[in-house]
Amino acid sequence: MDVDPADRDGIARTLATAGEVLRTHVPDVGGTCWGCLELWGRLTPYPCLQAKWAIAVRAEFGEGVGPSSPGAVRPRDTG
Repeated sequence: MDVDPADRDGIARTLATAGEVLRTHVPDVGGTCWGCLELWGRLTPYPCLQAKWAIAVRAEFGEGVGPSSPGAVRPRDTG
């Protein structure tokens, strides 16, 4: 049985949201979450709750486990 297309769309949106969270919630040099400080003025150690959620989502749905840096080079798919 195939997966419902609406489920795939929901997963894609969730992964996109997780990516946005990981681009925003990054550690500064002292280990504080920059996203939490910038968005809410909170001094939260990294990984914050939002980053932990995004990391778990990416791990569950096969998009890796950590933040993706804007300059990261992905290997080419040779398959």
